[in-house]
Amino acid sequence: GFRNYSLSKSFIARILIGLLLFLFADSVIYMSEYVRKKFILLSYKMTRIYYGIDNLFFEKTDNYIDIECLKLIFPAQFRLGKNQELLIRAFAKYCRENNDSLSSLFLPGDGEFRERCNDLASSLQVSNQVYFPGLLSLKETKNLIEKCNILVVSSSSETFGKAIIEGYVLGRCIITKRVGVAPDVLKEGINGYFYANETELTNILLNLSNDKDKIEKIGNTNFVNRRRFSWENSLNDYSSLLYKLISK
Repeated sequence: GFRNYSLSKSFIARILIGLLLFLFADSVIYMSEYVRKKFILLSYKMTRIYYGIDNLFFEKTDNYIDIECLKLIFPAQFRLGKNQELLIRAFAKYCRENNDSLSSLFLPGDGEFRERCNDLASSLQVSNQVYFPGLLSLKETKNLIEKCNILVVSSSSETFGKAIIEGYVLGRCIITKRVGVAPDVLKEGINGYFYANETELTNILLNLSNDKDKIEKIGNTNFVNRRRFSWENSLNDYSSLLYKLISK
């Protein structure tokens, strides 16, 4: 509600939610700095606890990454604010400038803008490199992310950004806008990349195509640190918070 695309509705929602939390909550849990900043007056009673990722994503014990070519994925609904069109345009521009006919972009999901995105890929002559697998189960999504080497996010806004962390846990290189939890956990060039527009994304893809070892190095960095997003870790943090509240 508080990140509604209507500025007036978003403002009213923040006021109402903030007032209720101020009056009735002993402690407020937030999952990203994005959320904390929206309710900054409540910072004195806020605690960050990350959203836990399903145990299915922790089943793999090693992190093999195929870096022969770029394989991008963004699992999301095709709706306002997800901006798959931006990804298609940036990817098409990269393919033209790098003369790359082997790399691919996977856009699993469904929604009102899917057909429009399909038409855009055709008009930009990359329909044979942009794939629309449709709505997938959690396991199917996980398996497809593992077949890719880059998880890219184009959302205008996220409160957390579960897809970002699913890619992180699976040891993939993350390229994202500064949304949701991404600025909390990613460091430029260390375990991911940030972009603000189509041109910046294209340039990142061009740079990575010339140094594919970075994709593997960044992915392995994320894989090593993935336990921070396990439900076990999140529940331990939650239990600690409850203990502090009870002890007061």
